[in-house]
Amino acid sequence: MKGQRRMKTTITRYVSNRMLQVAAIIATAVACSGCLLLNDVTPVSINTFEKLTPKHGRALVIYGIGIEGRWSFPGLTVALDEYDARNQSITGSCWRFNRMEASITAIVGTRQYFMFDVQPGHYVYSGFNSAQARKTWAFEVPAGRAVYLGDFVYAEDGTVDLRRDLASARSYLKEETLLANVSPVPPPKLFLCAP
Repeated sequence: MKGQRRMKTTITRYVSNRMLQVAAIIATAVACSGCLLLNDVTPVSINTFEKLTPKHGRALVIYGIGIEGRWSFPGLTVALDEYDARNQSITGSCWRFNRMEASITAIVGTRQYFMFDVQPGHYVYSGFNSAQARKTWAFEVPAGRAVYLGDFVYAEDGTVDLRRDLASARSYLKEETLLANVSPVPPPKLFLCAP
């Protein structure tokens, strides 16, 4: 009788502890569900703007993607990461990672422009891009401005080249746009997320 009562108490404690563990895991998952890879960059349709005026304390970034060489995949994605020029690294982690990312269909001759609402600062051609660039560029994005970074063109030699044709971008946007300051930088330090 005593043995059965002791066994019942042990089983009850075990079940209670397991239920608390499961409840804690569920509560953590719910609390963090909106946290994983937060990104404070928003894609914006160029057609929705009467005038390219960023929100207070923000900036608008425009860049193009083009294909001149044969890319072996269905699409080409170009990402730019928020960059800390002093530390020469992207300003991201597994929880917060500000980046612009746009894709086009990989058809030779394709060129398309994209616009993003971003935090002012510096942005760099991402080391996470599948197409390697000839150089790594960092762009300065000032607050309160619409800035054009350039066109990232996948060239015939199999690398991405930066072309900065402001006149072409202005004719497409039909708006006064600032050419962003650019500087070559060493490839930024990346981060790795692991469980």
